[in-house]
Amino acid sequence: MISYRVLTQPQELKPLPALEAAIWGQDMSETVPTHMTIQVVHNGGVVIGAYDETQIVGFAFAMPYRRGETLALWSLMAGVLPQYQGRGIGFGLKLQQRTWALEHGYESIHWTFDPLQRGNANFNMYRLGAVATRYHINYYGEMHDAINAGLPSDRLEADWFLNDETVQRIANGQTPPQPPYPDVWLVKSHKNSRPELCLTEFSAEKIYAIEVPYHLNALKQNAPDKALAWRLAQRDAFIAAFEQELVVCGFQQDTARSWFVLQKTNPT
Repeated sequence: MISYRVLTQPQELKPLPALEAAIWGQDMSETVPTHMTIQVVHNGGVVIGAYDETQIVGFAFAMPYRRGETLALWSLMAGVLPQYQGRGIGFGLKLQQRTWALEHGYESIHWTFDPLQRGNANFNMYRLGAVATRYHINYYGEMHDAINAGLPSDRLEADWFLNDETVQRIANGQTPPQPPYPDVWLVKSHKNSRPELCLTEFSAEKIYAIEVPYHLNALKQNAPDKALAWRLAQRDAFIAAFEQELVVCGFQQDTARSWFVLQKTNPT
């Protein structure tokens, strides 16, 4: 049975670099040093661990940050060992993080993720009920870990408003609502797996979609030029949409396609 707890002691935090390396397939030299984690958790941040009996199998690490007058929580990392993925542990970590944040006066949590990764997009935008209005080009520079190597490190920024009605329903165990089906596709896939960019005039009455490649890892291995084309098409579409004040308000997928849902609406 999986249990969760807040980690504050050095002996609890020391396993995190090795865990981080195992989750993301990166070199130990690229992990967060324990002494930095200790400083963060004693100055407004939090690390929550997921345990299978006595073994730590996942964690969520966040720190306070300020944007303008808003004090919020920035989620630096959240991950689960590959052999434990697909069991709802990541979802449990985020709910525990939400509970801790509300208890400590935070009303929102923010983080970045790769919008080409279908699983992450579905988790963040649909399962958690986050929204997005910011896109970062090559956010981390060149990356060499097993998950991110080979493409510019563009990121979509997720905004998780903890008291939002949908988020509260999700936290109470209800199924997230399905977003509306799009009227206009800003990025869509051809049969040859290449993306087509279809920028247009934006309307407040229409629902827009930006498609996500269904098998990104296969593209990166077998057709890296197509993977890069997806990155660039998404980049242009998100930037154009956000310039017109569209909001990523959901995510949908079926057995063959997956896509972000955007419309003109104000985040909570």
